[in-house]
Amino acid sequence: MTNAPSSPAADSAGSAALAGYPVTPPPLPGPVTFDQRWGELTFVHWPVRPESVAHLFPPGTRPDVFADEMTYVALVPFVMSSTKLGKALPLPYFGRFLETNVRLYSIDDAGRHGVLFRSLETARLAVVARHPDRPRRFLHLGEDADDAAGRPHHV
Repeated sequence: MTNAPSSPAADSAGSAALAGYPVTPPPLPGPVTFDQRWGELTFVHWPVRPESVAHLFPPGTRPDVFADEMTYVALVPFVMSSTKLGKALPLPYFGRFLETNVRLYSIDDAGRHGVLFRSLETARLAVVARHPDRPRRFLHLGEDADDAAGRPHHV
């Protein structure tokens, strides 16, 4: 991702606000193990006071606080498609499916920025990583129901 061209006035204001935040991602450190496409993507953000969500972060991380002294909770729905093993082998099981996640933005003691997923809802069980402290949630989000009745699945 790179900066889109803009007017000089917007550029100087935008540059100051983004100081310290890279606009171009670093190169991947190794071979691509999975490839996927995100479509119909929406980011909806709500500002929250960092102290109101700090208890939700794992040790060594904390809320990433922005220039407005707030952190943000994001609701991110999208369609996942074209999932491949490496860059070539399509994975037919995954096909096209919906995913929605609720995320918080984090920073660790080394200054690395990250994303903390508080919820990851999808119609594909294999996508939801199991964490020992939380049950998996496998929900039908309106497309590609594996359950003939379209019921949610909880594991």
